[in-house]
Amino acid sequence: MGCATSVVAAEDAPASSEFVKPDSWEAFVAYSKQGGDFGTWKSRGKTVKIWEGIPGGLDYTLTFTISLAHDGKAILQTHFMATSTGQVISTGSGVNYWDAESKSVKSSYSGFDQGQLFTGHSTLVGIDKKNRIIKWHYTETSRGKTTEYFQTAQQIGNNRRLQTAQKVSGG
Repeated sequence: MGCATSVVAAEDAPASSEFVKPDSWEAFVAYSKQGGDFGTWKSRGKTVKIWEGIPGGLDYTLTFTISLAHDGKAILQTHFMATSTGQVISTGSGVNYWDAESKSVKSSYSGFDQGQLFTGHSTLVGIDKKNRIIKWHYTETSRGKTTEYFQTAQQIGNNRRLQTAQKVSGG
C-alpha cells in the first residue's frame, strides 16, 4: 500500500488540540486501525534542521512502515530516508507497547542519522479524536546530545498524514 505523508517543522504544526490518553492498549490499536495507520507511507521533501544528526536543506524520499506484531501486543515501525542519489540520511526502527505500570503507550526507537547512532524513547501524550491527531513526547540522544521533542501525526484524509516535530524547549 502506498500512502502519502508530509513531515514538517513546528511552525506548520496543527492548531492546539485536546489530547486524551487511551485507557488500554486495545483502544490505542483500535484507533490506529480505524484511522488506517498500518501500512507503508511515502513522502518527499526537504529536511529541516531540527534533528541533531540531520542537516537542513537536503532533498529526500522517505518510506515509513507501521505494522502489528507479537500477536497484536506491539506495533513495529521502520523508516528509510535517502537523497535522490541514494545517500542514506536516516534509517531506524522501533516498537510501541502498553506499559501496565504507567497505564500508557510507550515506544523505543533507534537507528542511524548520517551513519551515527541515535536512540530515543517516547510516551504517548494523547489522542485528539475530533481533529484526528496523536501526540508523543519523544526524547532522543544523538551525537552525545539529548533533546526532547513533541511529535504529532494528523490524519488529514484517506491515505494522507501530516507529521510534525517540535523541540520542547528552544525551538
